[in-house]
Amino acid sequence: MTPRGIDGTSSSDSGALSPMWRVDAQTLNFCGVAAAEVPGEDGRVVLVASGDDPGGIVVYEAEMASARCELVRVMIPADNMGMCMAVRLVFAASVPLAVAGYESGALAVWDAAAGSLLATTNAAPWFGDPVMALDVVSVDRSSEEWTLRGVAGSATAEAVAFRIDSSSGGEAAFELVKKRAVADAGEQGVSSVAIRAADGKLVALGGWEGSLSVHSAKKLKPLAVLEYHAQRVSALGFDADPDGGGYLVSGSPDGRIAVWDLYPVAQS
Repeated sequence: MTPRGIDGTSSSDSGALSPMWRVDAQTLNFCGVAAAEVPGEDGRVVLVASGDDPGGIVVYEAEMASARCELVRVMIPADNMGMCMAVRLVFAASVPLAVAGYESGALAVWDAAAGSLLATTNAAPWFGDPVMALDVVSVDRSSEEWTLRGVAGSATAEAVAFRIDSSSGGEAAFELVKKRAVADAGEQGVSSVAIRAADGKLVALGGWEGSLSVHSAKKLKPLAVLEYHAQRVSALGFDADPDGGGYLVSGSPDGRIAVWDLYPVAQS
């Protein structure tokens, strides 16, 4: 990679990369694909995405060494929650959990290994508009019980901080921690969400109008507004290094990728 231009733009002078495998998914809305590596099994990955059914989620398993990727199950809710608009996948207590946001404003958590719906907010959605983006991090309470902490954003520039707790009976329950209007997201709402998994303390919220802000993950307290993108913020990611974690990367259809230097993870 050779740096070019006063803004640090880079271009590659080497040959093109080729994909290891390809999945022809029927994702025809704004929902992206989420993936997580299976703990303790190097090179084995689980992927989830929206499917042919508007509310359905498809689950794939991939082996990096053999370049194999196959569909293993489809998860469709019994209740009509509209299209699956956003999904994230995490492992908690060795279980792959898919947390999804729907067109109805509801959230749901699935056991992606068993294909079972564990809990949903469909009876009383926290949003009156579609969930457009979300992120979650896991906290294992024991070998069988877990807690997920998450943040979700809507089409009307609202965000909620929430948690999902499992029980010994294999069920789970959502809890609303905080709901807040995101003033910097603009009229079109939240387009992307990323929680800093290294400590779970920060969350970045990207907007459809190019806005980007950083908040406390627990109470959504505004901490910083970052101005650079001219179009929606379509991708966000924090530095995964548990000894660093001070960098945030943002991407946009405006063709720009930005790296932001935030405060690092506190060392114990």
